[in-house]
Amino acid sequence: MKDKYITSFLLVFIFTLFAAEQTFPQKLRYQTHADITQLAADIRERIHLTDAESDTLKSLPVIQARVGEYPPLHFSEGGLAKGLGVEYITLIAEIYELNLEFMTMPYLDSLESMKTKNDIDIQAGWHINEERKEIVIFSQPYVKSPYVIFKRIDSPKILGMDDLTDKKVVIEKGYALHSNLEKNFPNLTLHTVKTSTQALESLSSGESDIYIGSLMVGYYLIKNLGLSNIEVTAPTQIPPNVLHIATRRGLPKLAALIDKVMSAMTDDEHRVLKNHWLNTEVKGMISTRDVLRYSSVVIAIISTMLVVTGIFTIRRLRREVTTRKLAEQSLRKAHDSLEEEVDNRTRELSVAYEELKISNAKLEDLSVHDSTTGISNRRKFDQTIIIEWNYSTRMQSNLSLIMVDIDFFKQYNDNYGHPKGDECLRKIATILDSAVTRKTDLVARYGGEEFVILLHDTNLEEATKIAERCRRLVSESNITHNYSKIADHVTVSLGVSSITPTPQVEPAVLVKTADTLLYQAKENGRNRVEVCEEEG
Repeated sequence: MKDKYITSFLLVFIFTLFAAEQTFPQKLRYQTHADITQLAADIRERIHLTDAESDTLKSLPVIQARVGEYPPLHFSEGGLAKGLGVEYITLIAEIYELNLEFMTMPYLDSLESMKTKNDIDIQAGWHINEERKEIVIFSQPYVKSPYVIFKRIDSPKILGMDDLTDKKVVIEKGYALHSNLEKNFPNLTLHTVKTSTQALESLSSGESDIYIGSLMVGYYLIKNLGLSNIEVTAPTQIPPNVLHIATRRGLPKLAALIDKVMSAMTDDEHRVLKNHWLNTEVKGMISTRDVLRYSSVVIAIISTMLVVTGIFTIRRLRREVTTRKLAEQSLRKAHDSLEEEVDNRTRELSVAYEELKISNAKLEDLSVHDSTTGISNRRKFDQTIIIEWNYSTRMQSNLSLIMVDIDFFKQYNDNYGHPKGDECLRKIATILDSAVTRKTDLVARYGGEEFVILLHDTNLEEATKIAERCRRLVSESNITHNYSKIADHVTVSLGVSSITPTPQVEPAVLVKTADTLLYQAKENGRNRVEVCEEEG
């Protein structure tokens, strides 16, 4: 009876510990693989802080950063926070000399905590969805991975999402993909688990038929869990898994400072952080855990046979050893063949994915550049003004816009011909682009003979000087125009507006004001700059 009570007590105690581990946040140390100190020193030299930003950094308390269970992007292992997201957050903390603590907490608990308690400041890697946008500010993305379909190697071939209607699909509960599948693929039979590890183990064991998840996460876990019976079978039409650092809405200035680091980093510096975590290949392998499990079963069977049947004869042992050796050889050949097939599929998919990335990058570049002048186009301007408007709203900084129009361009085009007209547009674009020297500013063709210049963190006085420089450089270029009514060469008219954005005002106000001033410049004689009387 006493033993019963002791056993019951131990079971309750262990269960309580397990429940506590799953419910309450745990503080973590962290581990990085890149030389964070050197990387931070290099980036810090390129970041220029305003007095207000320096004051913000001094006033920040200890930053609480949460990691989930989403390897290799962010996860905890042996009391350590690890993963690509941890590398980025640690780098940002090193650059700004922030006090930083990592913690782990179940996803749904962390979501509720950020809504009500404000005890989590940063999430190491979140995909954007509507629920999250209400409680956090997202940084620029730091990694993108396609969603793909995983299946067991011995199961029927799957070509796409249309083949999954009668399959049991396992996914992570509450993740961004969960709501996407429920909304856009209501006919799927979904089985939810807490983590990506549990999802892949469910697939490997046969409990589920299919796993839909991030290609990078799947590759990493297949290798590290030794799940050699799983393969990538097909892509999905779901938008890729794009991860951002997420900062709670109560810390907008910290969110802006995080974005400042992301903008300052070069492609090579991003690669330094990613090399360790994303340099992953999938190979069929048997995990140590499986070896131990199968070994214990074999030992138990052999022990039982010894007790029940007595001592085996030498001849029977030899026969059994021979049989086992043949079975092992057969198993080894099958395993090697499987490993080679997985390697080949992995390489093929990696090559296809890289080719797709290159093609998409080229298409994206073409979609935001004007084919005649080579500078940014109207689409790029529309995207950039929203980004700059949101930044200036958070930082309460100035945003200025210059609208430029070539005087009497129709007469130029009609008399000199379209090829000469296009050549004139290219020359004006080159002059305007050379007059604006900062990488944070944008020169774009707005349409026809109109151009726009968007000036980051620039007040009205500075913008006026830039506009006057543009007007002067165009005039001094002496592009012959015998059909102009004001000069014997090409000239431009310009309108300048500036504003400190607020959430209540739309970017269209800035554009409309500059356009009105441009019209006023034309009414007042052309080849001039018109400026609003004061900043909005």
